[in-house]
Amino acid sequence: MEKMAKKRKMTKQTNREKSIKLNNAGLSLVELLISVTILAVIVIPLLHMFVTSSNINVKSRKTLRATTVAQDVMEGLKAYDIEELKTQFNNPAEGFYVISDSMIQGGVAEDISRETTEVGTDAEGNPNPGYYCFTMRDITMQGSQYDALIIVDARGYGNSGSHTSNQQNVDAHGNPQAHNNSGFAAVTAISDSNKGGEDGVYAEKATFTEQVLAEIRKAYKDDLEADGLVVADVTFKTPGLKVLRRTYQVDISDGGTDADGNKIADVEITVEYECDYKGNAKTIYGLDHIPYASFTADNLGGNFYFMYYPLYEAEKEEIVIDNAAGIPLNLTIAKQIYASADPDDTYVLSDAQLNTAERNYRVRVNVEGGSLDKLKLRTNLGTNLTNKKYLEGEGETVDLPSQVDLQFNGTPTNQMNVFSLSGVRNTSLGATGTGGEITEVIYDVRVEIYKAGAADKDFPQEDRMVSIDGSKNN
Repeated sequence: MEKMAKKRKMTKQTNREKSIKLNNAGLSLVELLISVTILAVIVIPLLHMFVTSSNINVKSRKTLRATTVAQDVMEGLKAYDIEELKTQFNNPAEGFYVISDSMIQGGVAEDISRETTEVGTDAEGNPNPGYYCFTMRDITMQGSQYDALIIVDARGYGNSGSHTSNQQNVDAHGNPQAHNNSGFAAVTAISDSNKGGEDGVYAEKATFTEQVLAEIRKAYKDDLEADGLVVADVTFKTPGLKVLRRTYQVDISDGGTDADGNKIADVEITVEYECDYKGNAKTIYGLDHIPYASFTADNLGGNFYFMYYPLYEAEKEEIVIDNAAGIPLNLTIAKQIYASADPDDTYVLSDAQLNTAERNYRVRVNVEGGSLDKLKLRTNLGTNLTNKKYLEGEGETVDLPSQVDLQFNGTPTNQMNVFSLSGVRNTSLGATGTGGEITEVIYDVRVEIYKAGAADKDFPQEDRMVSIDGSKNN
Protein backbone atom coordinates (compact mmCIF):
# COMPACT_ATOMS: atom_id res chain seq x y z
CA MET A 1 0.00 0.00 0.00
CA GLU A 2 2.78 2.25 0.84
CA LYS A 3 4.37 1.54 -2.55
CA MET A 4 1.09 2.29 -4.39
CA ALA A 5 0.62 5.59 -2.52
CA LYS A 6 4.15 6.59 -3.35
CA LYS A 7 3.57 5.71 -7.02
CA ARG A 8 0.37 7.80 -7.21
CA LYS A 9 2.20 10.77 -5.66
CA MET A 10 4.96 10.56 -8.26
CA THR A 11 2.38 10.32 -11.06
CA LYS A 12 0.63 13.54 -9.89
CA GLN A 13 3.97 15.37 -9.69
CA THR A 14 4.84 14.24 -13.22
CA ASN A 15 1.48 15.43 -14.58
CA ARG A 16 1.89 18.82 -12.83
CA GLU A 17 5.35 19.25 -14.36
CA LYS A 18 3.96 18.46 -17.83
CA SER A 19 1.23 21.06 -17.30
CA ILE A 20 3.76 23.69 -16.35
CA LYS A 21 5.84 22.92 -19.42
CA LEU A 22 2.79 23.27 -21.64
CA ASN A 23 1.95 26.68 -20.11
CA ASN A 24 5.49 27.98 -20.88
CA ALA A 25 5.16 27.19 -24.54
CA GLY A 26 4.63 31.08 -25.34
CA LEU A 27 2.43 32.91 -27.91
CA SER A 28 1.58 31.50 -31.24
CA LEU A 29 2.40 33.42 -34.46
CA VAL A 30 -1.23 34.37 -34.88
CA GLU A 31 -1.40 35.75 -31.37
CA LEU A 32 1.80 37.73 -31.99
CA LEU A 33 0.44 39.25 -35.22
CA ILE A 34 -2.77 40.21 -33.49
CA SER A 35 -0.83 41.85 -30.66
CA VAL A 36 1.41 43.81 -33.08
CA THR A 37 -1.61 44.97 -35.07
CA ILE A 38 -3.37 46.25 -31.97
CA LEU A 39 -0.20 48.02 -30.85
CA ALA A 40 0.19 49.66 -34.29
CA VAL A 41 -3.42 50.83 -34.27
CA ILE A 42 -2.78 52.55 -30.96
CA VAL A 43 0.80 53.85 -31.41
CA ILE A 44 0.81 55.12 -35.01
CA PRO A 45 -1.88 57.81 -34.43
CA LEU A 46 -0.02 58.86 -31.28
CA LEU A 47 3.22 59.17 -33.22
CA HIS A 48 1.43 61.15 -35.92
CA MET A 49 -0.02 63.41 -33.26
CA PHE A 50 3.43 63.99 -31.78
CA VAL A 51 4.91 64.79 -35.22
CA THR A 52 2.01 67.11 -36.07
CA SER A 53 2.29 68.83 -32.71
CA SER A 54 6.01 69.30 -33.22
CA ASN A 55 5.45 70.78 -36.69
CA ILE A 56 2.77 73.11 -35.34
CA ASN A 57 5.11 74.26 -32.58
CA VAL A 58 7.89 74.93 -35.09
CA LYS A 59 5.49 76.84 -37.35
CA SER A 60 4.09 78.79 -34.38
CA ARG A 61 7.59 79.75 -33.28
CA LYS A 62 8.43 80.97 -36.78
CA THR A 63 5.14 82.91 -36.96
CA LEU A 64 5.79 84.43 -33.54
CA ARG A 65 9.26 85.46 -34.64
CA ALA A 66 7.83 86.89 -37.87
CA THR A 67 5.29 88.86 -35.82
CA THR A 68 8.09 90.18 -33.61
CA VAL A 69 10.02 91.25 -36.70
CA ALA A 70 6.93 93.01 -38.11
CA GLN A 71 6.33 94.85 -34.84
CA ASP A 72 9.99 95.88 -34.57
CA VAL A 73 9.97 97.18 -38.14
CA MET A 74 6.71 99.09 -37.57
CA GLU A 75 8.09 100.78 -34.45
CA GLY A 76 11.28 101.65 -36.30
CA LEU A 77 9.36 103.17 -39.21
CA LYS A 78 7.42 105.47 -36.87
CA ALA A 79 10.65 107.13 -35.74
CA TYR A 80 11.28 108.74 -39.15
CA ASP A 81 9.41 110.65 -41.83
CA ILE A 82 9.18 109.47 -45.43
CA GLU A 83 12.08 111.59 -46.63
CA GLU A 84 14.33 110.06 -43.96
CA LEU A 85 13.10 106.54 -44.76
CA LYS A 86 13.89 107.00 -48.44
CA THR A 87 17.37 108.18 -47.50
CA GLN A 88 17.98 105.16 -45.27
CA PHE A 89 16.66 102.54 -47.69
CA ASN A 90 18.44 104.05 -50.70
CA ASN A 91 21.73 104.76 -48.89
CA PRO A 92 21.97 102.20 -46.07
CA ALA A 93 25.76 102.49 -45.97
CA GLU A 94 25.34 106.01 -44.57
CA GLY A 95 23.26 104.68 -41.67
CA PHE A 96 20.25 102.42 -41.30
CA TYR A 97 18.25 102.74 -38.08
CA VAL A 98 14.77 101.26 -38.69
CA ILE A 99 15.98 98.05 -37.06
CA SER A 100 19.49 96.86 -36.23
CA ASP A 101 21.34 96.41 -39.52
CA SER A 102 23.03 93.34 -38.03
CA MET A 103 19.67 91.53 -38.40
CA ILE A 104 19.55 92.13 -42.17
CA GLN A 105 21.76 89.79 -44.16
CA GLY A 106 20.38 90.46 -47.65
CA GLY A 107 20.15 94.27 -47.70
CA VAL A 108 17.42 96.88 -47.98
CA ALA A 109 16.11 98.92 -50.91
CA GLU A 110 13.30 101.10 -52.20
CA ASP A 111 11.16 99.22 -54.73
CA ILE A 112 10.79 101.86 -57.44
CA SER A 113 9.19 99.47 -59.95
CA ARG A 114 6.40 98.57 -57.54
CA GLU A 115 5.78 102.27 -56.82
CA THR A 116 5.68 103.09 -60.53
CA THR A 117 3.23 100.27 -61.21
CA GLU A 118 0.88 101.64 -58.56
CA VAL A 119 1.05 105.43 -59.14
CA GLY A 120 2.77 105.96 -62.50
CA THR A 121 5.54 108.48 -63.17
CA ASP A 122 5.90 112.24 -63.45
CA ALA A 123 7.44 114.17 -66.36
CA GLU A 124 10.94 113.32 -65.12
CA GLY A 125 10.24 109.60 -64.87
CA ASN A 126 10.05 109.51 -61.09
CA PRO A 127 7.15 107.72 -59.37
CA ASN A 128 4.31 110.08 -58.52
CA PRO A 129 4.18 110.99 -54.82
CA GLY A 130 1.95 109.42 -52.22
CA TYR A 131 2.90 105.72 -52.48
CA TYR A 132 6.22 104.19 -51.41
CA CYS A 133 7.55 100.63 -51.18
CA PHE A 134 10.60 99.34 -49.35
CA THR A 135 12.07 95.84 -49.08
CA MET A 136 14.26 93.96 -46.60
CA ARG A 137 15.90 90.63 -47.43
CA ASP A 138 17.00 87.84 -45.11
CA ILE A 139 16.00 89.37 -41.80
CA THR A 140 17.35 87.00 -39.14
CA MET A 141 15.42 86.43 -35.91
CA GLN A 142 16.50 83.62 -33.55
CA GLY A 143 17.76 81.42 -36.35
CA SER A 144 14.81 82.03 -38.70
CA GLN A 145 15.06 84.18 -41.83
CA TYR A 146 12.40 86.32 -43.47
CA ASP A 147 11.87 88.87 -46.23
CA ALA A 148 9.81 92.02 -45.65
CA LEU A 149 7.73 94.29 -47.87
CA ILE A 150 6.85 97.73 -46.47
CA ILE A 151 4.12 99.83 -48.07
CA VAL A 152 3.65 103.49 -47.14
CA ASP A 153 0.51 105.11 -48.55
CA ALA A 154 -0.24 108.83 -48.06
CA ARG A 155 -2.70 109.19 -50.93
CA GLY A 156 -5.79 108.90 -48.73
CA TYR A 157 -4.84 111.97 -46.72
CA GLY A 158 -4.50 114.48 -49.57
CA ASN A 159 -7.00 117.04 -50.79
CA SER A 160 -8.83 114.43 -52.87
CA GLY A 161 -8.08 111.38 -50.75
CA SER A 162 -10.61 108.91 -49.42
CA HIS A 163 -10.14 110.20 -45.87
CA THR A 164 -11.43 113.63 -46.87
CA SER A 165 -13.86 112.76 -49.68
CA ASN A 166 -16.86 113.03 -47.35
CA GLN A 167 -15.76 116.31 -45.81
CA GLN A 168 -16.01 119.90 -46.93
CA ASN A 169 -12.84 121.52 -48.18
CA VAL A 170 -12.70 123.79 -45.13
CA ASP A 171 -14.01 123.64 -41.58
CA ALA A 172 -16.24 126.17 -39.81
CA HIS A 173 -13.26 128.49 -39.41
CA GLY A 174 -12.20 128.22 -43.02
CA ASN A 175 -9.24 125.94 -42.32
CA PRO A 176 -8.37 123.19 -44.84
CA GLN A 177 -9.70 119.76 -43.99
CA ALA A 178 -7.17 117.73 -45.95
CA HIS A 179 -4.43 116.52 -43.64
CA ASN A 180 -1.32 116.67 -45.82
CA ASN A 181 -1.41 120.35 -46.64
CA SER A 182 0.16 123.58 -45.44
CA GLY A 183 -2.56 124.34 -42.92
CA PHE A 184 -2.12 121.25 -40.81
CA ALA A 185 0.16 121.27 -37.78
CA ALA A 186 1.44 117.91 -36.57
CA VAL A 187 1.43 118.96 -32.93
CA THR A 188 0.13 115.56 -31.78
CA ALA A 189 3.47 114.09 -32.78
CA ILE A 190 5.32 116.08 -30.12
CA SER A 191 6.99 113.97 -27.45
CA ASP A 192 7.88 116.57 -24.83
CA SER A 193 11.16 115.74 -23.07
CA ASN A 194 9.92 117.52 -19.95
CA LYS A 195 7.07 115.00 -19.85
CA GLY A 196 9.14 111.92 -20.47
CA GLY A 197 9.42 112.25 -24.27
CA GLU A 198 12.34 112.92 -26.60
CA ASP A 199 11.50 116.33 -28.14
CA GLY A 200 12.28 119.81 -26.87
CA VAL A 201 9.23 122.06 -26.60
CA TYR A 202 8.68 125.76 -25.91
CA ALA A 203 4.95 126.45 -25.89
CA GLU A 204 4.28 130.03 -24.92
CA LYS A 205 1.24 130.57 -22.71
CA ALA A 206 -1.27 133.30 -23.45
CA THR A 207 -0.74 134.59 -19.89
CA PHE A 208 2.85 135.46 -20.80
CA THR A 209 1.61 138.73 -22.30
CA GLU A 210 0.19 139.85 -18.98
CA GLN A 211 3.35 138.77 -17.16
CA VAL A 212 5.49 140.92 -19.42
CA LEU A 213 3.09 143.86 -19.22
CA ALA A 214 3.31 143.66 -15.43
CA GLU A 215 7.08 144.15 -15.72
CA ILE A 216 6.66 147.04 -18.17
CA ARG A 217 4.05 148.74 -15.97
CA LYS A 218 6.38 148.40 -13.01
CA ALA A 219 9.32 149.83 -14.96
CA TYR A 220 7.35 152.89 -16.19
CA LYS A 221 5.07 153.28 -13.17
CA ASP A 222 6.22 156.79 -12.27
CA ASP A 223 6.06 158.06 -15.86
CA LEU A 224 2.62 156.56 -16.42
CA GLU A 225 1.18 157.99 -13.20
CA ALA A 226 2.73 161.38 -13.97
CA ASP A 227 0.67 161.36 -17.17
CA GLY A 228 -2.47 160.51 -15.19
CA LEU A 229 -2.80 156.98 -16.54
CA VAL A 230 -4.14 154.03 -14.58
CA VAL A 231 -1.09 151.77 -14.54
CA ALA A 232 -3.14 148.55 -14.39
CA ASP A 233 -4.92 149.52 -17.64
CA VAL A 234 -1.75 150.04 -19.67
CA THR A 235 -1.37 147.71 -22.68
CA PHE A 236 0.91 147.52 -25.71
CA LYS A 237 -1.62 149.77 -27.46
CA THR A 238 -1.27 152.62 -24.94
CA PRO A 239 -0.19 155.83 -26.77
CA GLY A 240 3.44 156.69 -26.15
CA LEU A 241 4.46 153.15 -25.21
CA LYS A 242 6.49 151.36 -27.86
CA VAL A 243 8.16 147.99 -28.12
CA LEU A 244 11.11 148.80 -30.33
CA ARG A 245 12.21 145.18 -30.53
CA ARG A 246 11.27 141.81 -29.05
CA THR A 247 13.95 139.14 -29.27
CA TYR A 248 13.67 135.45 -28.44
CA GLN A 249 17.15 134.05 -27.78
CA VAL A 250 17.18 130.26 -28.07
CA ASP A 251 20.53 128.74 -27.03
CA ILE A 252 21.05 125.08 -27.97
CA SER A 253 24.07 123.35 -26.47
CA ASP A 254 25.56 119.87 -26.16
CA GLY A 255 24.01 118.20 -23.11
CA GLY A 256 26.08 115.03 -23.17
CA THR A 257 24.23 111.71 -23.05
CA ASP A 258 21.34 110.29 -21.05
CA ALA A 259 21.28 107.07 -19.04
CA ASP A 260 20.67 105.05 -22.21
CA GLY A 261 23.61 106.61 -24.05
CA ASN A 262 21.47 108.85 -26.28
CA LYS A 263 22.94 112.21 -27.20
CA ILE A 264 21.14 115.11 -25.53
CA ALA A 265 20.79 118.78 -26.51
CA ASP A 266 20.05 121.39 -23.84
CA VAL A 267 17.96 124.49 -24.54
CA GLU A 268 17.72 127.80 -22.69
CA ILE A 269 15.44 130.62 -23.82
CA THR A 270 15.34 134.27 -22.82
CA VAL A 271 12.93 136.92 -24.09
CA GLU A 272 14.08 140.53 -24.30
CA TYR A 273 11.88 143.60 -24.83
CA GLU A 274 13.46 146.89 -25.84
CA CYS A 275 10.79 149.40 -24.80
CA ASP A 276 10.36 153.16 -24.93
CA TYR A 277 7.85 155.42 -23.25
CA LYS A 278 8.10 158.99 -24.49
CA GLY A 279 11.87 158.88 -24.91
CA ASN A 280 12.62 156.80 -21.81
CA ALA A 281 14.20 153.57 -23.14
CA LYS A 282 14.34 150.44 -21.00
CA THR A 283 15.15 146.77 -21.55
CA ILE A 284 12.67 144.36 -20.01
CA TYR A 285 13.10 140.59 -19.76
CA GLY A 286 10.41 137.94 -19.52
CA LEU A 287 11.72 137.14 -16.06
CA ASP A 288 8.89 134.80 -15.17
CA HIS A 289 9.13 132.78 -18.34
CA ILE A 290 12.67 131.59 -18.98
CA PRO A 291 12.18 127.89 -19.74
CA TYR A 292 14.70 125.11 -19.83
CA ALA A 293 14.25 122.07 -22.04
CA SER A 294 16.24 119.22 -23.52
CA PHE A 295 15.77 116.81 -26.39
CA THR A 296 17.33 113.73 -27.93
CA ALA A 297 19.67 114.69 -30.77
CA ASP A 298 20.61 111.76 -33.03
CA ASN A 299 22.47 111.86 -36.36
CA LEU A 300 19.22 112.46 -38.28
CA GLY A 301 18.34 115.51 -36.21
CA GLY A 302 16.76 116.38 -32.91
CA ASN A 303 13.23 117.83 -32.79
CA PHE A 304 12.67 121.23 -31.19
CA TYR A 305 9.25 122.94 -31.27
CA PHE A 306 8.96 126.69 -30.71
CA MET A 307 5.39 128.01 -30.47
CA TYR A 308 4.77 131.65 -29.62
CA TYR A 309 2.29 134.53 -29.90
CA PRO A 310 3.28 137.30 -32.33
CA LEU A 311 3.54 140.74 -30.79
CA TYR A 312 1.92 142.69 -33.60
CA GLU A 313 2.61 145.99 -31.81
CA ALA A 314 6.39 145.45 -31.83
CA GLU A 315 8.32 147.47 -34.38
CA LYS A 316 10.79 144.60 -34.81
CA GLU A 317 10.45 140.94 -33.89
CA GLU A 318 13.36 138.48 -33.97
CA ILE A 319 13.92 134.80 -33.15
CA VAL A 320 17.56 133.80 -32.79
CA ILE A 321 18.41 130.08 -32.75
CA ASP A 322 21.99 129.78 -31.52
CA ASN A 323 23.04 126.23 -32.37
CA ALA A 324 26.64 126.62 -31.25
CA ALA A 325 27.01 122.86 -30.78
CA GLY A 326 26.20 122.30 -34.47
CA ILE A 327 23.53 119.70 -33.67
CA PRO A 328 21.49 118.39 -36.64
CA LEU A 329 18.18 120.14 -36.10
CA ASN A 330 14.53 119.59 -37.03
CA LEU A 331 13.17 122.96 -35.98
CA THR A 332 9.48 123.89 -35.84
CA ILE A 333 8.51 127.55 -35.38
CA ALA A 334 4.76 128.17 -35.15
CA LYS A 335 2.95 131.42 -34.46
CA GLN A 336 -0.30 131.02 -32.57
CA ILE A 337 -3.64 132.84 -32.58
CA TYR A 338 -4.65 134.37 -29.28
CA ALA A 339 -7.94 132.93 -28.07
CA SER A 340 -9.99 133.71 -24.99
CA ALA A 341 -13.34 132.75 -23.50
CA ASP A 342 -13.89 136.45 -22.79
CA PRO A 343 -15.26 138.12 -25.96
CA ASP A 344 -14.14 141.51 -24.62
CA ASP A 345 -10.52 140.41 -24.19
CA THR A 346 -8.40 143.13 -25.75
CA TYR A 347 -6.02 140.62 -27.33
CA VAL A 348 -8.71 138.76 -29.26
CA LEU A 349 -8.81 140.11 -32.83
CA SER A 350 -11.62 140.01 -35.34
CA ASP A 351 -10.95 138.69 -38.84
CA ALA A 352 -10.45 142.22 -40.15
CA GLN A 353 -8.11 143.17 -37.29
CA LEU A 354 -6.13 139.93 -37.55
CA ASN A 355 -5.83 140.27 -41.32
CA THR A 356 -4.42 143.79 -40.97
CA ALA A 357 -2.04 142.70 -38.23
CA GLU A 358 -0.88 139.64 -40.18
CA ARG A 359 -0.30 141.56 -43.41
CA ASN A 360 1.86 144.10 -41.56
CA TYR A 361 3.69 141.61 -39.34
CA ARG A 362 7.39 140.95 -39.93
CA VAL A 363 9.73 138.61 -38.13
CA ARG A 364 13.40 137.76 -38.57
CA VAL A 365 14.57 134.20 -37.93
CA ASN A 366 18.34 133.86 -37.62
CA VAL A 367 19.89 130.41 -37.18
CA GLU A 368 23.49 130.50 -36.03
CA GLY A 369 25.81 127.47 -36.07
CA GLY A 370 25.43 124.04 -37.59
CA SER A 371 25.02 123.67 -41.34
CA LEU A 372 22.17 124.26 -43.78
CA ASP A 373 22.11 120.68 -45.02
CA LYS A 374 21.49 119.47 -41.44
CA LEU A 375 18.73 121.96 -40.73
CA LYS A 376 15.03 121.48 -41.44
CA LEU A 377 12.62 124.29 -40.56
CA ARG A 378 8.87 123.71 -40.36
CA THR A 379 6.88 126.86 -39.89
CA ASN A 380 3.65 128.73 -40.59
CA LEU A 381 5.54 132.00 -40.84
CA GLY A 382 4.71 133.26 -44.29
CA THR A 383 1.10 132.17 -43.83
CA ASN A 384 -1.84 134.44 -43.00
CA LEU A 385 -3.59 133.05 -39.91
CA THR A 386 -6.84 134.85 -40.72
CA ASN A 387 -9.96 132.79 -41.45
CA LYS A 388 -9.60 131.47 -44.99
CA LYS A 389 -13.22 132.18 -45.90
CA TYR A 390 -12.75 135.79 -44.83
CA LEU A 391 -9.60 136.09 -46.94
CA GLU A 392 -11.34 134.65 -49.98
CA GLY A 393 -14.16 137.12 -49.48
CA GLU A 394 -11.61 139.93 -49.42
CA GLY A 395 -9.85 138.56 -52.48
CA GLU A 396 -6.66 137.77 -50.54
CA THR A 397 -4.55 134.62 -50.20
CA VAL A 398 -3.13 132.80 -47.22
CA ASP A 399 0.43 133.20 -48.47
CA LEU A 400 2.65 135.93 -47.03
CA PRO A 401 6.13 135.04 -48.29
CA SER A 402 7.52 138.49 -47.45
CA GLN A 403 6.45 138.18 -43.83
CA VAL A 404 9.61 136.42 -42.66
CA ASP A 405 13.29 137.23 -43.14
CA LEU A 406 15.31 134.03 -42.91
CA GLN A 407 18.99 134.31 -42.06
CA PHE A 408 21.78 131.84 -41.54
CA ASN A 409 24.68 133.10 -39.43
CA GLY A 410 23.35 136.62 -39.83
CA THR A 411 23.17 136.50 -43.64
CA PRO A 412 19.84 136.36 -45.54
CA THR A 413 19.36 133.04 -47.32
CA ASN A 414 16.82 131.32 -49.53
CA GLN A 415 18.62 127.98 -49.37
CA MET A 416 17.27 126.86 -46.02
CA ASN A 417 15.18 123.67 -46.09
CA VAL A 418 11.81 125.18 -45.20
CA PHE A 419 8.54 123.24 -44.94
CA SER A 420 5.00 123.99 -43.86
CA LEU A 421 3.87 122.65 -40.50
CA SER A 422 2.54 119.60 -42.32
CA GLY A 423 5.88 118.95 -43.97
CA VAL A 424 5.15 120.29 -47.48
CA ARG A 425 8.21 122.06 -48.87
CA ASN A 426 7.78 125.85 -49.00
CA THR A 427 9.78 127.06 -51.98
CA SER A 428 8.62 130.65 -51.41
CA LEU A 429 10.74 130.85 -48.28
CA GLY A 430 13.50 128.32 -48.78
CA ALA A 431 15.34 126.02 -51.14
CA THR A 432 13.57 124.35 -54.05
CA GLY A 433 14.82 120.90 -53.10
CA THR A 434 15.35 117.87 -55.30
CA GLY A 435 12.77 116.42 -57.67
CA GLY A 436 10.27 114.06 -56.14
CA GLU A 437 11.16 114.98 -52.57
CA ILE A 438 8.71 113.47 -50.11
CA THR A 439 7.15 115.58 -47.37
CA GLU A 440 3.83 113.94 -46.41
CA VAL A 441 3.06 114.14 -42.70
CA ILE A 442 0.30 111.53 -42.31
CA TYR A 443 0.21 108.15 -44.00
CA ASP A 444 -0.81 104.52 -43.61
CA VAL A 445 1.85 101.86 -43.17
CA ARG A 446 1.69 98.11 -43.85
CA VAL A 447 4.48 95.71 -42.91
CA GLU A 448 4.30 92.28 -44.55
CA ILE A 449 6.67 89.50 -43.47
CA TYR A 450 7.36 86.63 -45.89
CA LYS A 451 9.34 83.41 -45.96
CA ALA A 452 12.97 83.86 -46.93
CA GLY A 453 13.36 84.05 -50.72
CA ALA A 454 9.95 85.64 -51.32
CA ALA A 455 11.56 88.90 -52.47
CA ASP A 456 13.16 87.07 -55.40
CA LYS A 457 9.69 85.78 -56.39
CA ASP A 458 8.01 89.22 -56.17
CA PHE A 459 6.44 88.46 -52.78
CA PRO A 460 3.80 85.82 -53.65
CA GLN A 461 0.83 85.75 -51.30
CA GLU A 462 1.32 82.08 -50.46
CA ASP A 463 4.68 82.96 -48.87
CA ARG A 464 3.26 85.71 -46.65
CA MET A 465 3.37 84.86 -42.96
CA VAL A 466 2.33 88.02 -41.12
CA SER A 467 0.86 91.40 -42.06
CA ILE A 468 0.30 94.30 -39.68
CA ASP A 469 -1.14 97.76 -40.39
CA GLY A 470 -0.50 101.08 -38.72
CA SER A 471 -0.50 104.81 -39.35
CA LYS A 472 1.97 107.59 -38.84
CA ASN A 473 1.38 111.18 -37.76
CA ASN A 474 4.77 112.66 -38.44
